[in-house]
Amino acid sequence: SWVLDPSSGQMTWSEETFRIFGFSHTTMDVDFDDFLRRIHENDRQRIKDGLAKSVSSGEEFSSEHRVMQNDGTQRWVQTIARPGHNEHEVLLRGAIMDVTERKEAVEALKRSQELLRELTAYQDRIKEDERKRIAREIHDELGQTLLALRIDVSMLEARTGGTHPRLNQKVHNAQIG
Repeated sequence: SWVLDPSSGQMTWSEETFRIFGFSHTTMDVDFDDFLRRIHENDRQRIKDGLAKSVSSGEEFSSEHRVMQNDGTQRWVQTIARPGHNEHEVLLRGAIMDVTERKEAVEALKRSQELLRELTAYQDRIKEDERKRIAREIHDELGQTLLALRIDVSMLEARTGGTHPRLNQKVHNAQIG
């Protein structure tokens, strides 16, 4: 957890907040600028604006964003802040939770799902290619068989023309029908 005095910019961090930001000691003084400097540059303005809006509107602010630890390691956190009062001062009370493992698990799941989609599409292409290959083989084999049969029927018609007229007529009808 942390507490921000918006008028002075002074902050108080819990031991866990120091740990999330990668500090081993918890005795240093921090202010809002220190806090903002540790937020990833691409998220910094959004967090600053959200916290300012929370102070001015009295509404809760919640956001996932990246922070940079003291050693340069990037972590994902969930920040939730609510305005409150301490005697006559407006304070912003917040909690920050490390959600890096959850974000990494979600990203790994997304990558896994994408890989599964690609694998399924590849498998479908392979199946379709195999179907086409089998259909071509069947077509070619059937075509060759029909051609051989047609040649045999033609030869049978030629041989039965003078000796077996009824058989010859049936062979002739089979050949044109």
